[in-house]
Amino acid sequence: MLATLGWSMNAFAQTRIIPTMSVTETYDSNVFFTPKSLLEPGTQPEDFITQITPQINVAHQGSRVQGSFAVGGLVSMYAHNSNLNYTGINASGRLDLKN
Repeated sequence: MLATLGWSMNAFAQTRIIPTMSVTETYDSNVFFTPKSLLEPGTQPEDFITQITPQINVAHQGSRVQGSFAVGGLVSMYAHNSNLNYTGINASGRLDLKN
């Protein structure tokens, strides 16, 4: 008696790395969200805000695993009220093991 054990699988995998960047410019008539009458004299509530958002996206699709991961930053700069400038980071991910 002869027994044969075989393993056959169509294996494929693809990984993509996609760098992205967005730059937006907005105008706000009151960046302090308070009545202008309550602000200190000389304070300029109107401002232009520039936001820069760089990000790296990684997507993987294989025969058993699919997923994606993204990590990026956020930089906001105010033209007149530079004390309101801020930076931050963001990250997200997804993993699919259904196969």
